[in-house]
Amino acid sequence: MTTTNSIVIPAKYLRFAALFAANEKTSLLRSGIEGVNVRIKDNKLVIMATDGGMLVMVAIEGEIYYPDIAFILSTEAIKDIKKDVKDVTVTYLNNVGAVIDSCLPITLSTVHGSITTATRARLFPQVSRVVPYSLSGEHSVFASKYYVLIDKAQKLLNPSNKDAVIRIWENGVNASIVDFNDVNICAVIMPFRLKDGREEVTYSRPGFTR
Repeated sequence: MTTTNSIVIPAKYLRFAALFAANEKTSLLRSGIEGVNVRIKDNKLVIMATDGGMLVMVAIEGEIYYPDIAFILSTEAIKDIKKDVKDVTVTYLNNVGAVIDSCLPITLSTVHGSITTATRARLFPQVSRVVPYSLSGEHSVFASKYYVLIDKAQKLLNPSNKDAVIRIWENGVNASIVDFNDVNICAVIMPFRLKDGREEVTYSRPGFTR
């Protein structure tokens, strides 16, 4: 049996995740998982994106989310959401008891109208395998592009406080934690591995601490 369901997602979290979503040019992963992964499991809404070098996850509880489902929204559809929109209603068809069929459409509705986009039912990396259980505090080097993306993300999440402090908890050659000062967000960044003595050009501003 197929049913129609809808969920309301804060637009800022979709935009935030879209910043870190893979595309065909930037992905360090296998093809087919470009975009923003949205899933509902155990009455929790999870939004996730990664390009293989950095992973961000938004987990929202407290609402009634049903049924369990998983799909991928294209970054193009998310970018079409106007900047003044605060909430997006995502409507989808669901085959009860099964992951959404990749051929079924998703509709994103806002006060400005609706956007219909295709979906893909793909599995994203297991977060439990990426998030470190402990942090060594050893110095890490990160690709400069992530500093730029983190800066953009902070301004998107806190437009009234563009100089908010973003903390990166370093972990040597292992995955480090990026703290966006948001209880709903977990972010992990992989270190940049230098080769042949070359140095990576880093990006810095007063709002970053390490």
